[in-house]
Amino acid sequence: MTDLDARYGRNKRNSRRNVITLAVSLAVVFFGWALSVNFFTPAEHASFSGDSIAYSQHTDTRIVAKLKMSGGVVTGVIHCTAKALDDSYAIVGFKEFDTRFAGEQEKSTQIEINTVAKASSVVVESCSLK
Repeated sequence: MTDLDARYGRNKRNSRRNVITLAVSLAVVFFGWALSVNFFTPAEHASFSGDSIAYSQHTDTRIVAKLKMSGGVVTGVIHCTAKALDDSYAIVGFKEFDTRFAGEQEKSTQIEINTVAKASSVVVESCSLK
């Protein structure tokens, strides 16, 4: 009886080399994928944000806010949500609104939010490409 592993060239050294080659290949593929996801994101997956510049309380149930929207240089409609908060940071009003971008990096917009109590601030919760 013959040793088939020795006869056909299979030994521990070859299997260890194969495991190391597979591990290095998987690591290279993972880091390549991570770089492509982080640095080559298409515009429809870009992140958009909004900040409150100023606000004024017209009545106890209505607040007007001027917001600065920012994001990638895209052309399209950005859908955002904003919350009106009172002094204890409870949500007293909510509004969804659309802003049209035509290649600008930043844009300001003004919104009115109806509230159930007197609001003291406005926060943009989220923005996304519509």
